[in-house]
Amino acid sequence: MLAWEVIGVIDSDGDCAEWTFPAEAGAVRAARAAVRGRLREWDLDSLADVTSLLVSELVTNSLRHA
Repeated sequence: MLAWEVIGVIDSDGDCAEWTFPAEAGAVRAARAAVRGRLREWDLDSLADVTSLLVSELVTNSLRHA
């Protein structure tokens, strides 16, 4: 197992979300779900598709190139 973690942070008008994910393939799905859920809670559903795609790419690239 790798010794690093993927961390995600969202800040929206003073509301902040932060996650830590293990350095394994399942982190991509977990990160995507976490971001979608938080955007839904903040009534920002319109951003969910694009944001999920970006999160998937960032987490995948982090896992692949670290």
